[in-house]
Amino acid sequence: KSSVSVRWTITTSGRRFIETLRKKEMRSMLPPLDGIIRVVTFDIPERERAKRNWLRSILVSCGYTTLQKSVYTATRPLPREVFLEIEERDILPYVHIMSITKEGTLEKKYI
Repeated sequence: KSSVSVRWTITTSGRRFIETLRKKEMRSMLPPLDGIIRVVTFDIPERERAKRNWLRSILVSCGYTTLQKSVYTATRPLPREVFLEIEERDILPYVHIMSITKEGTLEKKYI
């Protein structure tokens, strides 16, 4: 008997398709809006560019909007799965999330 080894790989197009499906699935399981402003900031090193781009696309697919290139905001929590994936991708030390529950102290006369 001959032993034949078969190796499967996924194409770039296939990866994009799977990522699209994952984003659609994520949108369907988004937590509801709760009015609490959340700010996500990150400073992922340049050598980890793919992870940085992944995080940006996930934040946008979760309804977050860009304030600056590495600062995003929304009024809904991120799904638990996003935190698990951030940890899995080993970028947790570079990502910071803050909740804003009180208005600032600036008065309208200063704005």
